[in-house]
Amino acid sequence: MPRGGARNGKQGQAYGNRTDMNAQPVKVGPSQTYGQGVQQQQAQQAIPLPQMPTPGQPVPQMPQPGPLDAATNRPSEPVTSGIASGPGPGPEALGAEPDPVVGLLRGVYAQHPSPDILALLQEAQQKTRG
Repeated sequence: MPRGGARNGKQGQAYGNRTDMNAQPVKVGPSQTYGQGVQQQQAQQAIPLPQMPTPGQPVPQMPQPGPLDAATNRPSEPVTSGIASGPGPGPEALGAEPDPVVGLLRGVYAQHPSPDILALLQEAQQKTRG
């Protein structure tokens, strides 16, 4: 006998008490090229689409911004935080590169490490530092 006791439901069918396991049925539109429909069907079977909310079920909403004249939520943070001038941390605090070329070269070097790309990255970093 399988562990965990008796089960309510069968594999591949909807479970009444587990809505997270109820996936959308596989649907494939008319394909443009030969074999495209089979590829779409296999992709949906490999990673099933989540069940859409039923009518009447609450849908989570994005938080709405407050009024512009409201008091700040961060009173000790300078207004200039995140920009390249003024007090407070610069763009590096946001995880953004001040120079887009440096960010691009970092990404390329992460994917394809080579001494030539590293040399370009170091040169671009020195130019942005001054």
